[in-house]
Order: sequence, then C-alpha cells, then structure tokens
Amino acid sequence: MTTNKQSSEEKLLTRRQLAAFLTEHGYPTGHSTLAKYCSPAINTGPPAECWWGKRPMYRPSRALEWAQSRLRPSKDSMAAKTAPENGSQGSARVLQQSEREGAATAA
Repeated sequence: MTTNKQSSEEKLLTRRQLAAFLTEHGYPTGHSTLAKYCSPAINTGPPAECWWGKRPMYRPSRALEWAQSRLRPSKDSMAAKTAPENGSQGSARVLQQSEREGAATAA
C-alpha cells in the first residue's frame, strides 16, 4: 500500500500521456478512447486525480488499476464454462429445428 508521501510524489499525467503510459504497460489505449470513456455521457474512464485548469490529471497507479478492472476472460475460457455436458442441449436444439422444418413443409 502506498503512503500519502509516496502517492504525492507520483507524477500526474495528462490524458494523452496516460494513453501512452497504458499502451506501454500492455493496455493499448488511444487518446480518443480515453476521451470517450471519460466523457460525462459514458463516465467509465479512469478516475481523475485533480484538475490543472481545464485539464484532468491522472495518477498512473490508479489508471493501471482501472485498466486491469476492464479485463475480461477470453472467449475460450467462457465457452468451456458454458458448454453443455454430453451434448444434451445440442441434441434438443437439433430436435427443435427439425420439428420446425417439418411443420413448415406440412403447411
């Protein structure tokens, strides 16, 4: 955990600098993307630490926490969790589809 003295010594970044910082640390982020996330309509961007005139200033450590919180599991790991066991769901779907086709040809 950082102390107040350590966090006050951390260099504050503008939004453009923050986009470059996040990209360097493995979170490819453009300036315009940050601008969109930080707009009042979206308001899901990294928290602004303070304001210098009309410019929001960001603390890099908090921005990294924000970027990490936006990570989600890969589609492969999600598919493994939601895959039906023994194909029971898949066979029911095939049966429903064949029933619909049979009803369409009967009409």
